[in-house]
Amino acid sequence: MRAQDTLAGIAAAFDCSEDTIERRVQEHFGHTFADVSTDLRQVGKTSLRRKQYEIAMAGNVRMLIHLGKHWLGQKEKPGHQGEEPVEIQVVYFDKRAEGL
Repeated sequence: MRAQDTLAGIAAAFDCSEDTIERRVQEHFGHTFADVSTDLRQVGKTSLRRKQYEIAMAGNVRMLIHLGKHWLGQKEKPGHQGEEPVEIQVVYFDKRAEGL
C-alpha cells in the first residue's frame, strides 16, 4: 500500500476479492481499508516531501525552483526565460561545528 495502490489493485495483485482485503485489513489494523489507506498515503507524502527537500538542499536547481514555486509561492518574472543561468550555491550551517 505504500505504492499508493487502490483496494481494487491490491485485490487483483493477490487474486482475491476486495471484500477479502477489506476483512483482512479490519482484522489486522482494526480499521477500514479506506482509513488505513488514507493514513499510509499521508506517510508516503511525508516521505516524498522529505526526499524532495533533501534533493533540493543537495543543490539540485530544478528541485529548488520547484519547491520555491510550490512551497514559497515564488514565481518566475516574465522575460527571464532564455537568459544566462544563475549558479546557486547551497551553504550548510551546522550549529555543532560553531560550538553553539
